Amino acid sequence: MIELRNITKTFNLENKSIHAVNNLTLTIPEGSIFGVIGESGAGKSTLVRCINLLERPSNGEVVHHDVDFMRLKPDELLKVRKKIGMIFQQFNLFTSRTVYENVAFPLKGMKTEDVRKKVVELLTLVGIEEKINAYPSQLSGGQKQRVAIARALANDPDVLLCDEATSALDPQTTQQILSLLNDLNRKLGITIILITHEMAVIKAICTHVAVMDGGNLVETGKVVEVFSEPKHPTTKSFVKSTHQAERFIELLRNPQGTFKISPEDDILRIDFVGSQTADPLISHISRRYQVDTNIVYANIDIIQDVPLGTLVVILSGSVEGRRSAIEALRNSVKVEVISHG
Repeated sequence: MIELRNITKTFNLENKSIHAVNNLTLTIPEGSIFGVIGESGAGKSTLVRCINLLERPSNGEVVHHDVDFMRLKPDELLKVRKKIGMIFQQFNLFTSRTVYENVAFPLKGMKTEDVRKKVVELLTLVGIEEKINAYPSQLSGGQKQRVAIARALANDPDVLLCDEATSALDPQTTQQILSLLNDLNRKLGITIILITHEMAVIKAICTHVAVMDGGNLVETGKVVEVFSEPKHPTTKSFVKSTHQAERFIELLRNPQGTFKISPEDDILRIDFVGSQTADPLISHISRRYQVDTNIVYANIDIIQDVPLGTLVVILSGSVEGRRSAIEALRNSVKVEVISHG
């Protein structure tokens, strides 16, 4: 649906050129929830604003349904831009207008009764119809974002751009807004592009993810694939931030730490995906190879209905038994030997 081809965005500041986005090519499937993640300054917000040409790329093509936005005249661009909704971190509501007036703002030119019907439908869709006559100052952060989402949907867009849409919200409200976006994607078939610096947000609802670093696209793919096999150091860092496996490994390595490791023990990290989570591998190797397995960390995430799990274990037993057990595990799952004793 959306193709970004060799997109570059350069800002010239005080005789210095800054490449916010550098020769980036990306395809966003229709109907997907596509996450773009990166640290502050990675270029992700600039990239999302290039999609609807709020920031015009210095070079490249922005193609929606085979139409290159870069070639459109201003009036043509204005027309197609109405089919791309956008919500922001700080909501961008008109403080002097009611919820009704904020949502009705993009509907100028429609009959009054049609506007009223549309606004009520949208507010009901996002679950805030009871606040129709309230002002933004009377709303919580989550309620403001629901109003902003309703307004972004007013022109029945094909695409919804979300620029750090949950960054100003508390964790519970963040989950509620992400659930709402997920519901809208299913009910309306709308393509959602979600900009964030939090991998937990990507993990919660996205089907695909692109990782940016220093204006460059460093990794992209389905979320399950990227989580289970991150390749770039930036991606690996984001994935690690979503669980505590590394923290437990550091505790195990510390001779003064909680866990006392024998010189004859092995510390293993075991990662498994999908149906592998149902296999009784630990009990199997314990019986067959006469080893003891102490599970000191375990975590299972469900991403797009696919289980992803991580174990950190201490393996005890004879040298031959431990070696055979590790080889048997490697025939089924990903195993990293952290240390021997």
